[in-house]
Amino acid sequence: MLTGVRSLCLAALLACGSSHALVVNMGANPVNESIVNTPSPLGGSFLDTVMFSVTTPSSLVTTAFSNWPVATAGLRNLAFELFQGSTLIGSTGPSAVTAPGGGIPVFTLQSLSQALAVGSYRLTLAGDVRPDGGFYSWTVSTVAVPEPKQWALMSAGLVLVMVAAVSRRRNAAPA
Repeated sequence: MLTGVRSLCLAALLACGSSHALVVNMGANPVNESIVNTPSPLGGSFLDTVMFSVTTPSSLVTTAFSNWPVATAGLRNLAFELFQGSTLIGSTGPSAVTAPGGGIPVFTLQSLSQALAVGSYRLTLAGDVRPDGGFYSWTVSTVAVPEPKQWALMSAGLVLVMVAAVSRRRNAAPA
């Protein structure tokens, strides 16, 4: 009987502990992928992870936002860490609490922008949850960086448009 109670207590602790961590695999080249998560309302800290890869050189833009109507709720100290393999390549945080007043809710906002080479990445979001609970919305987006050939084509197109505009002005000018 005592073993059954221990097993039940251990299972309950594991369930509570797992509510503090979220792991999402976003696959290759995520664009405007969003997560809305409510870490454990008991208070404490959380660490959530997004795994993804990029197949061409890209830029990462990620933002986490949390707001709450009362001062005793919400998330604090949001921070990002970006890893390629086990190497930390970018980080930001912790966020500050913004209390604009005038009926606008209190909020925290944290963002990270980073150039990415081809490879696999692990992005973490950590923070503290107030005892009254809180939630966040987290967006992850990668944008391919144009290659030199694409820049050359865009530049050539721009030059042609400018030449055409100058030509039209000359032809339309009164004699």
